[in-house]
Amino acid sequence: MGNTVEEKEKNQQSWVNIYRADIVMIDIETEASTILSSGLRPVGIALANDGEHIVFTSCLGEEKKNTQQNVFDLWISPLKTKERHGEQQCIAERIRMNYGMSFSWSHNDQSIYYSTTGPLSDGSLWLVDLASSNQKRLYEQKDISFGRDYEGPFPMSNGAILMVANGDLWCYFSLTGHIEKFTLPRERKVTAILPEGNQSGTNVIVQTSDPAEALDGFWRVNYTTGETEKIVEEFGRHLPWYGGGAVCGKSDNVDMIIYWTQAADQPPAIRVFDIASKTGSCIVEFTKLQTKVELGSTQLITWTKGGNKRRGALLLPKNREGQVPAIMRVYGGSMQSQNVRFFGLSPSAADNHQLFASHGYAVFLPDLPMAQDHEPASEITDGIESAFNALAEHPDIDSDRIGIIGHSFGGYSTLIAITRLQRFKAAVVSAGIGNLISLYTDFDYDNFYHNYGLIEDGQVNMGATLWENRDRYIRNSPLFDFHKIKTPVLVVQGTRDNLCRNEAGPIFSSLKRLDKTAELVLYDEGHWQGTWQKENLQDYYDRVLSWFDKYL
Repeated sequence: MGNTVEEKEKNQQSWVNIYRADIVMIDIETEASTILSSGLRPVGIALANDGEHIVFTSCLGEEKKNTQQNVFDLWISPLKTKERHGEQQCIAERIRMNYGMSFSWSHNDQSIYYSTTGPLSDGSLWLVDLASSNQKRLYEQKDISFGRDYEGPFPMSNGAILMVANGDLWCYFSLTGHIEKFTLPRERKVTAILPEGNQSGTNVIVQTSDPAEALDGFWRVNYTTGETEKIVEEFGRHLPWYGGGAVCGKSDNVDMIIYWTQAADQPPAIRVFDIASKTGSCIVEFTKLQTKVELGSTQLITWTKGGNKRRGALLLPKNREGQVPAIMRVYGGSMQSQNVRFFGLSPSAADNHQLFASHGYAVFLPDLPMAQDHEPASEITDGIESAFNALAEHPDIDSDRIGIIGHSFGGYSTLIAITRLQRFKAAVVSAGIGNLISLYTDFDYDNFYHNYGLIEDGQVNMGATLWENRDRYIRNSPLFDFHKIKTPVLVVQGTRDNLCRNEAGPIFSSLKRLDKTAELVLYDEGHWQGTWQKENLQDYYDRVLSWFDKYL
């Protein structure tokens, strides 16, 4: 007798099984292997300072069906065989985190510090005592979340705990139980704490960002006196240390920072900076590895929406003559103007917009903030319309030849735009969402990937179930306004996309039934082009460029 669907879902425990794995230690000299953990779903892993134990999170899934709050158990395992006794030990249960990585060892390895993240979390600083397995909340700050998706609290040798919150550096003094905030001059934001060489003394090196001037840098902060000192700042984007972007180190007793830097029209480079002399040099400059492509130039444009200042990053093709066609990339809720510091206006090589600029197109990435008032379609429409008006007024842009492109929630944003604003001459919808009702009730037997949390409480933020407010779901589903579309639409979808693979077919068939100009392209790939095979990614861009060439 086969299992019922309910039994299978209970056994598989939903989508979290993608994390099911063993943790294995391999001796690189003898090639002998030891299983440290089995039967769990490990995500974040951290090695103790003395190298004797590991601590890791095991994903349990979403706390509730209508929220995107994930919960994790915290486990510890010894590395030495004589201490293992074949056991792993759970030291804390059902911790609220987004990605299971916001934890760290104490400096003496006697405890674990963690901060909670996610929509239902308190964002507090917590401690687990390893001797007793007791956990307690050390500090909670009203209206401030110490939760960090990829960076745990940073313990110092003197018992101080450093954290980043709201762009400031915070220090919890464990001996006295009080906390202090350190703010950098001129509204610079602290983005990360460099982990190497910072665990002793009272100075710490932090990565910083000045969004207004598009400057990234490194500063030294004394967390006892509050004194700050700029080490280096430059136009461009520095990746955080937890993204492999920066590290402190020594060479011949010289303290230095090694980091990645880039800008929209400057390919990534690796630089070394001498902290004492404040001089730097470039180790690898990938400009020299590029083919001879005419890179476009960037600028920030600003406009006002409802009394609030809005910004957008604009990439203009080089050697342009007269006004040029433009492609607007949209994603509701995102602040894309910050991408001006990424090479090609994107943190991903799969979305490098210099490709469009090299073919004569301007590319515009506007800020589209959302207040989450449970009417995403109206918010997205208002934001895109004001951004379109600002772009159309630019002297280098042909306002009669503006296209639009969006991926995932950006695909949803694109469909919203072309149903409510008949001003775009071409559109590309990648992994888009046309019908919130079908997405909400979508069923994937193999993975049990349900979208309740995404739509009710998460990114879409309907704020109610379908049965509590059916009209809101219809009103915010672009499918029901497809008859208003005048824009030619290219629909692109990966057939192994567990998020929204079943949306592309109805989007395309509805457009064809309405005699709209549309084309559907399917790839045997996942959700995002960054994971696609090279040949499929190349074919995707060939088709996208051909589409814009034809209609712009």
